[in-house]
Amino acid sequence: VKVLAVVAIVLVVAVAVVAAVALSNLDRAAKVAIQRGGTYALGVPTTLASADIGVMSGTFTMSDLNVANPEGFDTPHFLALGSGNVRVSYGSLMEDTIILPELTLSSIDVYLDKEDGASNYQTILDNLKRFESGDAPKEPAPSGGKSKKLIIEKLEISGIVVHADVIGNQPTTVNVDAI
Repeated sequence: VKVLAVVAIVLVVAVAVVAAVALSNLDRAAKVAIQRGGTYALGVPTTLASADIGVMSGTFTMSDLNVANPEGFDTPHFLALGSGNVRVSYGSLMEDTIILPELTLSSIDVYLDKEDGASNYQTILDNLKRFESGDAPKEPAPSGGKSKKLIIEKLEISGIVVHADVIGNQPTTVNVDAI
């Protein structure tokens, strides 16, 4: 009986240690996934300073996301996001309607640049087109289940700056305080 108790305690401690290590590396894994996925999908270097997954609170926060410009464009970046935060209602994840009580994006800086007839945004959009099949969209087969809906209860977008040099004249900067 003592041996079984010791084995059970060792197993519980081992599971707790594995869970703690996995949770402590979750933020790093999210950061790496966002950087690699962004770089692969957009075709330009994508970096992120930090990601924080609040498993118990149902939150995700990221800071200092930077999407670089394609080669041949001299502006500092295509897109920079100071911070992004989202909160999910865990109870809604298994429901037909997923509820995000809050989605916040702040300090957004975008450069729309055109050089020699090409634009940085079109180059990035062309990179994204690699994921299209080329076939016309087909009606989804009936699955017998309902499709999910998403409700964002509070959406805040603030500190938006767009630098546009698309006509070839003087660059234009547009500031939007908040949406």
